Formats: sequence, structure tokens, C-alpha cells
Amino acid sequence: MKFVKIKPIGKGYYMKKRIKLINKYFQKNKVKPNEEVNKLLNEDIEKAIERAKTFIGSKKVSKPIILRTPNLNDNNLKYILTKTDESEEFKVEYNNTLLTVIFLGESDLNYHQIEIDHVTGHLGDDIIGEVKYDEISNTEIVITNTQENKNTTLSKVSFEMHLRSNGTLSFELRNHYAYDEDKYLNVLTEKEQYIVDTLKRAINTN
Repeated sequence: MKFVKIKPIGKGYYMKKRIKLINKYFQKNKVKPNEEVNKLLNEDIEKAIERAKTFIGSKKVSKPIILRTPNLNDNNLKYILTKTDESEEFKVEYNNTLLTVIFLGESDLNYHQIEIDHVTGHLGDDIIGEVKYDEISNTEIVITNTQENKNTTLSKVSFEMHLRSNGTLSFELRNHYAYDEDKYLNVLTEKEQYIVDTLKRAINTN
């Protein structure tokens, strides 16, 4: 009887498989949802959220508000639009995400930002900040839709908080290309409207 020694599959194999899978998924602008890719992307997001929570510690805060926008520092940035039903709004995914996690405290707003390379799953450097509610003088929603060419529009939405110290803290809610047939049903998506309402309520009632 002969025994054949089977070489264990190393981490390098899974990384190569992941890189190939993610790169192939983001080759087109519109695709059907892929469960395997979604699992990887969601795992990256969850790791980043758990990391953000470590900076909050035992501080009493709300459930986190999650903002997923493109990481514009990535030279190979790509995005896709997906939806499982024609009546749904398009869901946007990026191969490199700037994730902002916001925690609303009793008297202040806390935030954590990190860059996520979904191709490899690598998490970048941390940016942590906080601002007292009474330091915010007023808020604005800024919406811009820039026509890039006949069929493509660059759509941006940001929530800006102007501070009494004359500074501005801005959270980007949307920044990606949209095609004519993918126009939003409303000025803000349901998720964007929820985030705006939640932030304004926390600021105005404290």
C-alpha cells in the first residue's frame, strides 16, 4: 500500500482565489448579486465595524450608523450597481471602500473612518474623531449631479455640519456614477433619508 502525502492548502491559495473572484466581479458596471462576493464584502465591513467599536470602549452610544462610499485614494477604484428586483433601488458596491462608522452619544457625535481593500480584505489606517453637539451651528445637505457625458452622471450627496469654530465636518453619503436608466426614484434614497433624519434629530435635540 502506498501513501500519498497531500500538501495542505495554504493561505496564499485562498488569497489568489479571492483576488480573482473580486476582480472578475467588478469588471462590469451592472451585475446580479453574487453570494460568495457579498459574503466577503460583508465580512470586511463587519471587521471594520468591530474595529471601530474598540475605540468607543464603554462609552454609552447608539447603534452605529454605517456609511459606505468609494475610496477615492485608490487608483484602481471600481463600482457596480446591483439589484435583485426591478422595484428595488440600486445597491452600489465598491472594490475599495471608505467606511465611516458614526456613533451618537448623549452629548457628542463620534466617528471612525477606515479604507477597505475588498480585493485582498486589507484594512487601512484609522481616523477617529468626535464633535460636541453644541459645537454644531447648522447643517446642510449638499446634492450635486454632474453630467459627465450623454448617458452618465456623477451623483454626490453629503451631509455637512458647520461648527461654531468656523470649521466644517462633512460625511459623504453618495459618490458614484449613475446611468440614465438608473435614476433615483427620490432625491434621497430611503437609507440616505434615514441617516439624514437620524443625524439631524440627534443634533437638534441635544
